[in-house]
Amino acid sequence: MIRRLAFYSIFLTLLGSPLSAKDPTLEELANGFKKAFQERNEEYTKGKPAIAAPLEGLDRVPALNHLRVLLEMEDLLRQLREDKETRLKQVETELLSSGDQERLLDLRNDALIERSILLIDPPKRVSLRAQEKLLKGYQSKAKRSLAKLTKAQKTINQLFSKDRVDDDEVEKHRYLTKEAQTELRELRLAFLGSPAALDGFELPFESIAPGPVEDLLSKVIDARDSVIKDLRVSKAQLAKNNEEKKEAVISGITVRSENLGVILDNSSSMTPFLQPLRDEISKDFTEAHFRECYGCALNWSVAGAHDKRSQVILFMEDLIIVKKVDAIYWFSDLRDPITTAGLNRLSQLRSRGKTSLYVLSVGNEPSRELEPEIDSFSKHKGK
Repeated sequence: MIRRLAFYSIFLTLLGSPLSAKDPTLEELANGFKKAFQERNEEYTKGKPAIAAPLEGLDRVPALNHLRVLLEMEDLLRQLREDKETRLKQVETELLSSGDQERLLDLRNDALIERSILLIDPPKRVSLRAQEKLLKGYQSKAKRSLAKLTKAQKTINQLFSKDRVDDDEVEKHRYLTKEAQTELRELRLAFLGSPAALDGFELPFESIAPGPVEDLLSKVIDARDSVIKDLRVSKAQLAKNNEEKKEAVISGITVRSENLGVILDNSSSMTPFLQPLRDEISKDFTEAHFRECYGCALNWSVAGAHDKRSQVILFMEDLIIVKKVDAIYWFSDLRDPITTAGLNRLSQLRSRGKTSLYVLSVGNEPSRELEPEIDSFSKHKGK
């Protein structure tokens, strides 16, 4: 495995220009990714149950953790292929000054280094200072656009709740919604790069030029598709779930979906509410995909979610990436911690999956940071 200091200097040399198979340092870099890929792929293959049916229940967790690693590696490899001109275009937006754009390029390079080291040679403790700074910078710059989006969405919901709908006002706030979403896409592209801004999670492999990074990226994408196949029902069944969009009021929230995912907090204090809520949801959304997890912490790490308190985002990845839901109904008390990385992953999942999020809470209201990610919220009124 490449030593961290050597790896850091290799990255600084490579990031300013397109990667090429002629560069002797690229081979060493690619070998680090290749070794990490082989080791993790072999570990997953050995632990996978020897069955020809889609994985169910707890058997899904190792596959979902491995899928997370493959998606992170794919993201890094795609970014490694980008040249300086491509990255310059990504940060060009009227929402950032020229000085901000220049500083952002340096910060993105540092964050890419940190993420790659963590994936190739994960130490017991690693600094993710640049990545944290990048995510917090995005949240800070996006605050104004997120507030505009939240206000426009709330206004639209209020307009539709009236007996007589003002079509002109609805259209006005739909325009404001689209404007805010465009601003957020530009900022996300500038701060987090191209892969996170693309549609969907099953992006095809398109070769740029022959080389070790290209070859590995192709293998990573093949492995990604194989894991999704392990997790997914047949395409025919998936198509069956994608019915016409339905609308129903569930515990005070108007839900619109043609393929609904549901995440239920099954900690002991929540248990009495679960079956009545399941029945209420299933009455209108007969093909809804249910997932249960302990607690409601929002955190994310490429190392995976190996304890039951870290699986909310993991199951959101399952529902959005694998089951291709267009909406998630999340029931919890919103009393567990939210990390910057977890909040960013939630935002990325919703953006790439074009997924609505409806939240029903028996406890807290959404924090200021979480609120913009929620399309509709209600407090549970049952006993």
